[in-house]
Amino acid sequence: MRQTVVRQAREVRHLHESGIPAMVEILSAIPIRLAESQGLELHLRLTAPGLVPFEATVQCATEPDLRPGSRLMAKVDPADQLFMIIR
Repeated sequence: MRQTVVRQAREVRHLHESGIPAMVEILSAIPIRLAESQGLELHLRLTAPGLVPFEATVQCATEPDLRPGSRLMAKVDPADQLFMIIR
C-alpha cells in the first residue's frame, strides 16, 4: 500500500511539473460498484495541442457533473499518456 501511495505522489508531482494542459471529454459513464460504494467507469477522450488524441478508461466515485459530454481540464505527459484530471 505504501509503495502505491508513494508512486502516486511521484506521478502527481511529475504531472504538475512537466504535464501539458489537456481537455478531457467524457464519452460514457457507466455505474459500477467500488468496494462498498457506488462509482462510475468513465470512458474518456483526451486532447491537447501537439498531442495525438487518445482514449482511456478510469474508475471513480460518483459525482453529478460526471456525465457523457462533460468536459474537464487535465494535465498529461505526452511521452506515456499518464494523466490526471484537474478539478
